[in-house]
Order: sequence, then C-alpha cells, then structure tokens
Amino acid sequence: MIAVRIYYSGRFHSTCSRFKVQRGAMGKLVMVYFVILIITLPFTLQKEVAEGACGCALFTVPGTDPVVEETLQYNVSCNEEGTMKCQELCNALAYSSHHKAPMIICEKLNTRVEKLKVYLKICNMEPWKFTGLESAQPICCRDGKAVLCNEAM
Repeated sequence: MIAVRIYYSGRFHSTCSRFKVQRGAMGKLVMVYFVILIITLPFTLQKEVAEGACGCALFTVPGTDPVVEETLQYNVSCNEEGTMKCQELCNALAYSSHHKAPMIICEKLNTRVEKLKVYLKICNMEPWKFTGLESAQPICCRDGKAVLCNEAM
C-alpha cells in the first residue's frame, strides 16, 4: 500500500520519491484511484477459510445411526472444495476396506443388509451427505459371520 502525503507547497507526493504529480486534474484523478483502491481492497483480499475434520460413515438406512463411523486425521476446508476432498477420501477408504465390510456388518448387526451406503460429514455439519457410493450386492449373515446370501436361508 502507498502512503500519501500532501505538502503545503502545492505538490502531491507519495512516500516514494519517484512518484510526483501536480495538484489539479491529475492530482484529483490519482486521489480518486487511491480512494477506490482503499474502498475495494477489503473485498479483494481472500478470506480465511475455516478447516475441520472429515468424517466417513456406513449406513444401512439413512437417518439412523451409522453402522461404522470414522473421523479421519485429515482436516479439510469447510466449503465445497473440502466436501469434494472428503468425498474422495471416504470413497477411497471404502474401496480399500470393502473386503472387511461384510465381517464388520455381521459382527455388529447379524442381519441381511441390502445396500450399504457411504456418507461423509465435514466440519461437524448436519446431516450426513451421501457420497454416491453403495454396495453392489447385499450382505448376508449367520451367527455373526458373513455368508453367501443363498447359504443364509
């Protein structure tokens, strides 16, 4: 930012000695630009974006308690960009642990689950947001263990 001094000698100077403008029409024009700069500067500065945790969860039925919930040790920005990053992380976590999901579901619920859906939550927002990822096949259980669905009958 340029600090401005007006001297009584009739000259308009900035603190930088290379910038000298006569008072009059040109001086008024520079002053107008300076005022516009001062007024618009706060709007051009990037606001600080809050950050918060990214949480992932598996639901069998939306609106109920999650079957599995995990808060990742990774902060994301509390905006649309953070939501997209959290969605990528939750989907990657679901893909990497899909072989363990039936065992975990059967230990917790011991029931048939038609669709297991992945949800995310950033910065403690409510409610959980569906990532678009869901299980392709049902999960069937017997005695707390995952079994093929035709064996569960």
